[in-house]
Amino acid sequence: MKRFVFRTAALALCAAVGLSLAACGGSSSSGSAASASSSAAATASFGSYTNFDYASFAYDQDQDANGHWQGVTAGDYVTLPADYAAIPLDAGAVTPTEADVQDALNDLLAGSATLQQVTDRPAASGDSVNINYKGTVDGVAFLGGEAAGYDLTLGSGAFIPGFEDQIVGHTPGETFDITVTFPDGYDDSSDSEGNPIVLSGAEAVFTVTLNHISVTVYPEVTDEWVAANMQEHYGITKASQVNEALYNQLLYNNQADYLYNYLMQNAVFSEELPAVVLNYEVCACLDYYNRYAVYLGTDLETFVCAQMGYSSVDAFLIEAEPAILQYCQEDLLYQALAEALEITVTEDDMAPYAEYIPSYGENYVRRQVMINLMMDKLIAGAAAAA
Repeated sequence: MKRFVFRTAALALCAAVGLSLAACGGSSSSGSAASASSSAAATASFGSYTNFDYASFAYDQDQDANGHWQGVTAGDYVTLPADYAAIPLDAGAVTPTEADVQDALNDLLAGSATLQQVTDRPAASGDSVNINYKGTVDGVAFLGGEAAGYDLTLGSGAFIPGFEDQIVGHTPGETFDITVTFPDGYDDSSDSEGNPIVLSGAEAVFTVTLNHISVTVYPEVTDEWVAANMQEHYGITKASQVNEALYNQLLYNNQADYLYNYLMQNAVFSEELPAVVLNYEVCACLDYYNRYAVYLGTDLETFVCAQMGYSSVDAFLIEAEPAILQYCQEDLLYQALAEALEITVTEDDMAPYAEYIPSYGENYVRRQVMINLMMDKLIAGAAAAA
């Protein structure tokens, strides 16, 4: 069973710092910009972003053929707890429930689900419907009040109050009128000739055609579906094996999370960080956002200010610093454990992950496999201690 999670500081940093790339042009939801702008001239403890060559970042940089950080003995920076090799697990905290297994199966099935158009029953709340609509106020059509082939989930609240409720009960193929009142404060519109139309508090009539209802159809869990969708990552080909495989994967993930949290809380980290590790995590963070900037045809500074709401890249790094430093500690912890457990990655260990090497580089993949082997050994030790 493959267990391979690509993790860079920047990917997790999105959540840690409370940023949303979907809100382009807005400010960060955590109020970062306001707090950072007062100290725009300040930098994180590791200095300005201009000191880091993030534009040349590569996933496998600064790692050697063992998957270790170049020139670093992690044991010099991390003191592991005495029980690191046999940490007692809390069975109640790590054992998956039947609901957990079903949720995991539902997630898998959702990836293979298809949409089917239904035309032979009335629409109900929660349905995804496809509609044409055209709105008028006092018989005059207004800009923004017309669309064709629009997908809408009934009950989502995406439209003004009352609109979605009045579609419920109608059958695909019907054309009908809906009467609603725009909320107070709603922006004005205009007619086709540019004459203003006040929508705030106005009663509007929408002529709606219900084209079809879209229903999500989930595949049946057959041997064929399992072989096509679960063999590669779970090593199974039979429907009868699904629940056990999902249970074992969830159990492993829960055990790994438990051990990680225990070790991060009980290991002692040096205040000094190896420059190679710090450089890697800062560059990984900056590279992530720089890729977005390049995609949008701009530079990192402009992107961070205009799209993320910070006063500068350095202001962003001030807020990101705690997360970056935590990832540095995580990097050192994993290697310190691998050193202590004498983990060696063989070519046989690497073979299942060969497909990732062209994208991420051999040394990066080797480090991830080292982490997997280290966690396997920790879980085995925890089970023996139970």
